[in-house]
Amino acid sequence: MSKTSAAGNAIALVGIGARGFILFRAFQQLRRHAVNPDMEDPGAKLTRWLPAIAPVALAVVVAVGVATVSAWGAVVGGVLTVASLLVVVIAGIVFAAYLWLAAEDYRRKEGYVVCEADYADAPRQIKATMRRIYRSARAVRVGRAHQDGMFGELELDRLVFAAAEQAILSSEVAAGVRDLKPDAQESDRELIAVADTQIKAITEHLVEVERTLKRSASTADHLSKKIAEPEKRWAEQKAADEARTAAQDRRRRAREKLEEATVEAKAKVPVEAADIEERIAAVATGYDEVTQVSGGEEGEKVDSPSHVSSTDEDPKAVGPAAIRAAKYSAVQATKRSSGGVRKLKKLLDENTAAGDQRNG
Repeated sequence: MSKTSAAGNAIALVGIGARGFILFRAFQQLRRHAVNPDMEDPGAKLTRWLPAIAPVALAVVVAVGVATVSAWGAVVGGVLTVASLLVVVIAGIVFAAYLWLAAEDYRRKEGYVVCEADYADAPRQIKATMRRIYRSARAVRVGRAHQDGMFGELELDRLVFAAAEQAILSSEVAAGVRDLKPDAQESDRELIAVADTQIKAITEHLVEVERTLKRSASTADHLSKKIAEPEKRWAEQKAADEARTAAQDRRRRAREKLEEATVEAKAKVPVEAADIEERIAAVATGYDEVTQVSGGEEGEKVDSPSHVSSTDEDPKAVGPAAIRAAKYSAVQATKRSSGGVRKLKKLLDENTAAGDQRNG
């Protein structure tokens, strides 16, 4: 049972792949086409409805969403709105594809468009040559030079359509030869030879058209690149100028920031490390002096600062007394340091004034 189901699935997948390939080939054949420049587009009356599909689909989804939300609430209405959105999108895509295919079929029937399906019986060389002709013509058509109207009224569509008509003729002749050969008689050989000669002449003509169009496409592409070069250089120069301006702006902001930081650094009064070292040394010295006084080593009597009381009777008071003495020593050291600085500055000023008087 499992083998049968697996075989059925494989056959279904092969069928889907074959249908997809057929659709792809049909799309490619319709895409490669030639347009009759002497006719108006008969499929325009069908394709004019294509732009209206999206607004109509949006209106339908909004209407369904409002109706479902008001009737069943936000949760159920939201689910139904999403479902309706998917259905409308799929239906819109199918309808747009149907309109496009119907318009293309109508154009072919009216003779406005010639595609590869119209000369299906033509020799392979002619089909390949026509594909290259379409490609070269499209390259010329989408080029900058042609879009800017530099070539004027270029009979490009007329040339391609004439080549497509030649391909149709070769297809009809080749189909006639194919149908006649199985039952051909001696008298039919001359006709078959004439038909083969015509097919050969059409092939040579289309090959020459393809070569000419290829050279024209190359020249047009080269001209389009030349036209775009000044704009490209202008865009590059503009980008370089913008980058230069941005760099200058960054430099200006960085310089302003650095100047502000420099001014702030000059405004701040620096702290001398020597002052901190001197104060710490003075505190340490005072602490050592008080410790020696309070200890009374070997009965020696050491004078202590007048404001520090004796601590012989109370050993627990050694710590606070030492701290007070250290603070006193630090203050005195700071005063001495500050007084020395002032005296040194005064002496330098007097020497400078005396030197100025002698020079005067």
